Amino acid sequence: MFLLGLLLMLYRWLAARHAVLARAIYGLILIALVPATIVGDRMVLDSGALTFGRGYTIWTDVLVGEVLFVFPPVVYELLR
Repeated sequence: MFLLGLLLMLYRWLAARHAVLARAIYGLILIALVPATIVGDRMVLDSGALTFGRGYTIWTDVLVGEVLFVFPPVVYELLR
């Protein structure tokens, strides 16, 4: 959540100055989030510190992460 808060602060600051650039950079961050989630999940699953159950997979985690990261800037843009 701390990382998401920092990203939203950066997005808000940049959107006030260059809205198109803010959207482009945030889009790149969303793209980078996919392999980062896969690698991170793989590492903690292999270490045994985390387990998934009941059909929850790495791709489900990627989808949940993407939705959580997309939702705040979309709401911000709609309210702006």
